[in-house]
Amino acid sequence: MRDFLLLILFITPSFVFAGDDPTIQAMLQENNRIRIEEGLGPHIISPVLTKAAQDQSTYMSKTHDFDHITINNGSPGVRAARYGYSGTVRENLGRAQNSIPQVFYKWKNSPSHWESIIGDFLEVGFGHSIADDGTEYWVALYGIPRRNKWERVLNHQEETPRSPTLQKSPSRLSGKSSLNFLLISS
Repeated sequence: MRDFLLLILFITPSFVFAGDDPTIQAMLQENNRIRIEEGLGPHIISPVLTKAAQDQSTYMSKTHDFDHITINNGSPGVRAARYGYSGTVRENLGRAQNSIPQVFYKWKNSPSHWESIIGDFLEVGFGHSIADDGTEYWVALYGIPRRNKWERVLNHQEETPRSPTLQKSPSRLSGKSSLNFLLISS
């Protein structure tokens, strides 16, 4: 008779999606309420950006390392790419606010955070974690996905890529005549 070894792995996801977590869903609703008040369209939730945002909020709640760029967890772009996101991202962080209205109030009253909320970003992910000492950490990760360059060309949204060219540019830095060259690329 054969002996069998049965290995059971219990996998607990370290992230949730907006539809699964009432806090993440409420953050999306508050974010989009603000955008609509400003005459802007709503952001759509990105599961990938939500994973990256939750990753950062969990990291901060465990380490109390409250920063956009950390030695152990990288930058917002690195975190987004880790989960498969390709595009431009911008991150808002919050610490010690006890509610969604409080964190969005802080972000609305900070010009750089406000720009993230009302900027031209198309999608967003949110994260929220509570440290052992009760400190709450909040993350909003806004993104513009990078689409394939040839897809944009075929959809007539961008010109056909060209080889870089050099263009002569007169120097305005001194009275002497000199040549500078600008690299012009698509």
